[in-house]
Amino acid sequence: MNFLDRLNIYFYHKDRNKKWPDNPPKILGWRDEESQLSRFRIIAKQHDFNHKTVLDLGCGYGDFKPFIDQHYDIAYYTGIDQHKAFIKEAKKRQLTASEFFDADFARDTLPKHDIVIASGSLNYHSSDSNYLVNMISKMYQAANDAVIFNLLNAKTFPEDTLLKSYHSEHVLAYCRTLSSDCYIEDQYSNDDFTVVLKKPKTHA
Repeated sequence: MNFLDRLNIYFYHKDRNKKWPDNPPKILGWRDEESQLSRFRIIAKQHDFNHKTVLDLGCGYGDFKPFIDQHYDIAYYTGIDQHKAFIKEAKKRQLTASEFFDADFARDTLPKHDIVIASGSLNYHSSDSNYLVNMISKMYQAANDAVIFNLLNAKTFPEDTLLKSYHSEHVLAYCRTLSSDCYIEDQYSNDDFTVVLKKPKTHA
């Protein structure tokens, strides 16, 4: 993302922090805590996270780490977010087997992990018309096993100057150029869908 794109996102979250200073899910952009957790639950069901390393793009406060710890014994978790205030708070939590970095994951090289996730962080408008396909490709290259991410549904969510929605069939069509093992989950929300993109299994 370019500087103006990142600046728009920064002021969006800064404004939400002023409105709801004691409501972390609201600050992050969620409708409420359940909205955030419903997406976490769908992500967790799509792959076996046991003993896997997880890369969370747009991690916010690192909320996915304690959530996934309730369901799996993961090997390690890395959270990346461009919002320095989120990363600062995430580090304060001193979560086990984890590390956090403030960076623009769209521009920086992604470290290799078994599973790469992005929950809510790919929904912002970008001046780059190829932003989403570039990010999907980048996440796929960084993943050993699977990529799992969610997007706003263009059929039900009216996009605005900040948030962009997508047609699931178009996104799935691109994902199939990378791997035949991909699918959509969309029964958990009226205005959101989750994309699951898995790497082909290699045999020794």
